[in-house]
Parts: sequence; C-alpha cells; structure tokens
Amino acid sequence: MSYTGSRRSLKRYFPMSVKAAAESMASLPTRIMDEILQFLYDQNRPYTINNIMEGFNKQLSKSQVVSAVNKLVEKNKVIEKNCGKQKIYCVPQKSSLPLKDLTSKTFEMERQCSNLAATLKTVQNELEEKSARLRDLEGTLSKVELLEKKKKLEEEVEEMESKLEGGTSESLDKEKIEREYRTVFKEYNKRKRWCTDMIEAIFENYPKSKKTLLEDIGIETDDDVNFKVKVSIK
Repeated sequence: MSYTGSRRSLKRYFPMSVKAAAESMASLPTRIMDEILQFLYDQNRPYTINNIMEGFNKQLSKSQVVSAVNKLVEKNKVIEKNCGKQKIYCVPQKSSLPLKDLTSKTFEMERQCSNLAATLKTVQNELEEKSARLRDLEGTLSKVELLEKKKKLEEEVEEMESKLEGGTSESLDKEKIEREYRTVFKEYNKRKRWCTDMIEAIFENYPKSKKTLLEDIGIETDDDVNFKVKVSIK
C-alpha cells in the first residue's frame, strides 16, 4: 500500500540551504513521527514495521520507522501488540476510557475470544459425533418400519403354521421331498456301513479299546453328537 501524501511531505525535509538543512534534520524525527501517526490514523488498521515502510514506499529506513514508532508507543499515541513472532501497531480508537483501560479491555476480549473458540471447537466435535450417529441411524429401520416388518413376519409364520396343521401342502412338493429324503437316507446308511466296516477291520489288530481308536482317528459317533435320523419314508 502506498501512502502518497507522506512521500510528497518528505520532500520538505531536504531544503537547499545548509542552515535550513540543519534545522530540517534536527526536526526530522519529530516530523517522521507526525507523518507515521497521521498515516496510522488515516489507514485506521494494524500495521507492522514493514507495512509502515511499504506505506511510505520505503522512503523511510527501517531504523527511522522503528525509532519513531517506539517513541509514539512511549507517548501512548500508538498501541503496540505482540502477534506471534512480530509486533503490530495501531492508533487508539476514540473512547472515553484511558489507554491503560483500553489495553486491559482488549486483553479481556481476547480471553473471551479464546474461551469462545474453545467452546466452538467442543460444539463442532459434538456436532461431528452426532452427525456420524445420525448417518448410522439413517441406515437402520425406523420404529414404524420395524413394527410393520414384525407384523408381516408374524403373518407369514401364521400362514405357514396353518398350512402345516391343515396339511395344505401341494402333493407334488410332498412327493418330491419324500424322494429326496429317501435318496439322502439311503446314501447315509451306505456310507455309515462303509465306515463301520473299516473301523471294525482296524479294530481287529488294535491293542486298545474301540473308544480309544475312534478318538485317535478323530471320528465322532451319532451318540457323541446326539444325532438321530428319523425313520425312513417308505
């Protein structure tokens, strides 16, 4: 940002005569302070030292700006504030309170801002948790939907029980099931007989009991697993 008014006024600091030059040089720090103070009032925003130098298009050296700003701070015409690794400067705003009270009020407002920021962070975390919970709930059935599904399942169960009790199954389905049952039952008996014959053949030369033999082989009998086959359908 360029502050053209300051650049024009700085030309007055270097008159041609030696006497005028000496007088001008003696009053230069004061004039620089006035120019910087006016600049800060005109812009009415916080500035760093580098910002102020840029505002004067770097016609002032850093040492001049630092010296002038420090004196303005000492005179309570400019407020100095630490902001991270650098300092910022601004003019006091119009208020009936003295600068000291304004500074205290600023610190108090900053403390409140920090507390509000912490509260905001907490609320944001809670919002994220509740949003995640809401997404989970949206993927499940509502109470009304669950009740409707329960009712439908109960109706289906009741219908199936009625069919069983009343013997309303289709004769074709019944015959098919009986055929499949006879086939499976026949295959089961055949394989069981094979297995029994092999175990008996091994047991003839086995020195221990049949139970120990079955345990060694890793075979469980029907009685071990409580398996009972219904009578074959004829």
